[in-house]
Amino acid sequence: MDAATIERGDLGAVGEKLDSAALPVVLSVISELLRAPEQAVEALFLLSDEEVGGLLRHARLVGREKGLSAGLAPADSGRVPPAGAVSPAELDAFLGSLTTQEHQWHEALVKKKLLLNSSAMRAALGGISRQALSQSLTANRIFSVDMAGEAYFPAFYADPRINRRLLEGVSKILGELSGWSKWQFFTQPKESLGGVAPIAALRSGKSADVRRAAQGFVER
Repeated sequence: MDAATIERGDLGAVGEKLDSAALPVVLSVISELLRAPEQAVEALFLLSDEEVGGLLRHARLVGREKGLSAGLAPADSGRVPPAGAVSPAELDAFLGSLTTQEHQWHEALVKKKLLLNSSAMRAALGGISRQALSQSLTANRIFSVDMAGEAYFPAFYADPRINRRLLEGVSKILGELSGWSKWQFFTQPKESLGGVAPIAALRSGKSADVRRAAQGFVER
């Protein structure tokens, strides 16, 4: 698809959620991605939603420090942005909405008890010590995700329907990937698993299939 022909309707249900400030930003980003080498774009897909959001926020801060915004000239430089360029206000509106959505999503995961803080996780695992949890974390037998500077752990590690030893084995395969990347792996449906998420496949006893999927996820 030619970047110039992309419209709101091409973005599907997500496009319908974008307001007039966010839409041109998204279209501009997509246009740049379509021009980028495929290998570079594939590398971006390895990042979690959390990491992409953090990258955008960091880039915005760096741009402000250098007197730039989204690749445009500083506001007081006298240069006129090219036609169709994203304005600083549009960029701020878009990134602000991303931050809000991200925060709401995190709150929902905690509210549904899909993610537990350290004390709740230790209690769910039978009252293990902080040291034991830390050792499991260091050994990649378990993982955590960061939310506002606090570590949260997936509640599925305490799910009695899952063989925890097998679950920890899959976690070790994922190695040093970020916590949010690991969360994405376990909770997103995989075609190789018949359209179910790895954590659901583990509940069904398909540990060998999940291990293969984890190895592919790491190597992609």
